[in-house]
Amino acid sequence: MLDDQQVAKVRHGQRIELPVPAGQHELFLKIAWCQSRSFTFDARPGEAVEFQCEPGGSAAAALGQVVADTDAYIKLTRV
Repeated sequence: MLDDQQVAKVRHGQRIELPVPAGQHELFLKIAWCQSRSFTFDARPGEAVEFQCEPGGSAAAALGQVVADTDAYIKLTRV
């Protein structure tokens, strides 16, 4: 989700490249009712901004995250 709009679907191991206009943007990932914490970033003209997603914790922690901490289910970091 980029600026509250779905812009792509990402599958396991997949790399997505999206052009974005210069300026400030908000990015987060969403799966069912869970999502990553949002990340605000500034994009400059000609700049490549890279992010990586991964599970928010161990498989054992996933059940608790799905129920109580839904914004920690997916981890989004800027690379």
